[in-house]
Amino acid sequence: MAALDVDLTPLAAWPAECLRLLVAIDVGGTNTRITLASAVAADPPLALSLPKRAVSRVAELLALLNGVAVALSRDAPDAHVRACALSVAGPVLPGATAVTLTDYAVDDWVLTMDALPPTLCPRDASVFLNDLAACGHGVYTMHARGILGDFFTPLLGGGGAPELRAGNNVVLALGTGLGTSVVSV
Repeated sequence: MAALDVDLTPLAAWPAECLRLLVAIDVGGTNTRITLASAVAADPPLALSLPKRAVSRVAELLALLNGVAVALSRDAPDAHVRACALSVAGPVLPGATAVTLTDYAVDDWVLTMDALPPTLCPRDASVFLNDLAACGHGVYTMHARGILGDFFTPLLGGGGAPELRAGNNVVLALGTGLGTSVVSV
């Protein structure tokens, strides 16, 4: 499958020192979302989220990722990816170099770290995460920074700003499947 064309020209407006990038890739059951963010603190933070793409086979996913890698070299030749996190639906063991994408077609559902484009997903600085484990880390970080209410609304408890309470808190995500994560405070 040929690489897909992707437009990363907005990165050209970023200051050169902000082109040290962190890449976040959310591989869902039917769609993939990719965000490139500066690893350098900026105010406001610099991030470029690409439009979600319908993807449901490893071959399609690799075509998309290769398209982003090509666009990065073409549109921002001075950019350098420092780290990449790929959140995926399904079980992920610590240090995994391969994952089974549980919602993909059975004959095309194993994704390996070696198959990923190294300019986008550096071999020594990329990791697979379960999607809801990644979401739980994000919820905890937003709580710690005091910005959870900017992104979430409580389902129970009568309104007001959401907060994590001492003990275990459940994070639910409805997508192609139903995912859960427990965040302990």
